[in-house]
Amino acid sequence: MEDFGILNWRKWSLLRKVQVVAGCLGCFITLVVTMPISSTFTVFPKDSIFSSFFFSAYLVLAIPAVTICEAFGIPQGNIWVWMMGVVANTVLCILVGSVYGWILTLIQRAAKQMRVDR
Repeated sequence: MEDFGILNWRKWSLLRKVQVVAGCLGCFITLVVTMPISSTFTVFPKDSIFSSFFFSAYLVLAIPAVTICEAFGIPQGNIWVWMMGVVANTVLCILVGSVYGWILTLIQRAAKQMRVDR
């Protein structure tokens, strides 16, 4: 038997909505940025500005995965590094989304309290 309350977005708290959106966005951005760099074919010419942008964004997004690999002694040419980068960036975006959602919830409660006090 399914719990339809979980599937209904209207019953979700603001914090949970922000967490889901941040996690999906983090995963999507990581995949979009790392795919052109990780693939065997080149999407952009080597001297284009897009190539430079994607390479620099790839280096920034690879920092969590490289740090985890160095901590556990995993060689950095493995497909697991790429997958670990997607997972690590998704988790980091969920954590940032949690903080952002918590702040939005506090603002929402304060606004509701101000309306009640009037």
